[in-house]
Amino acid sequence: MKSTLLSIEDAYKEHFSVVYKTAYAILRSYDQAEDVAQEVFIRYADHHDRLSKTDYAKYWLMRVSKNLAINLSKRKEREKVSYKKLFFQSSQTTKSVDEEFLRHETADMVKTAIDLLPTRYREILVMYEYGGFSYKEIAKTLRVSIGNVKVRMFRARKKIAELVLKYYGSEAYERLTS
Repeated sequence: MKSTLLSIEDAYKEHFSVVYKTAYAILRSYDQAEDVAQEVFIRYADHHDRLSKTDYAKYWLMRVSKNLAINLSKRKEREKVSYKKLFFQSSQTTKSVDEEFLRHETADMVKTAIDLLPTRYREILVMYEYGGFSYKEIAKTLRVSIGNVKVRMFRARKKIAELVLKYYGSEAYERLTS
């Protein structure tokens, strides 16, 4: 493992991608993810003297990125709820036999299900699927055991399948689990 000092510029070059991807996976907005990533590196610059070790910096950046994105997501969700109270609008999903459409629809269902997951499950999936982190790296970042990471991952995947079944029906569930 590296333990050399990491300049702000080097940290940005080396870790921006994963910081941005983590924020995007939580927020589902390019602009918001970019704003969060910029805020993460501003905070890194403010704390650089204490966080310049390469190993520690990566995990600190990931934790701050995750936390800022979750906070922004919660704030946006509160805004959405307020807006929906004023203007409730229902929508129905139209069905098509076109394979490309089904693939996109399935991906959208999974993204929606991920958004509905409790934070403790969503963060593990995001770090693993979008951040490219191993179970060991996730465990270190979240300060939990590898066994706990595995259990949360299993429960997250199970919950996604349940949510797809609940909100999209058995046909979508079959598509997802086959």
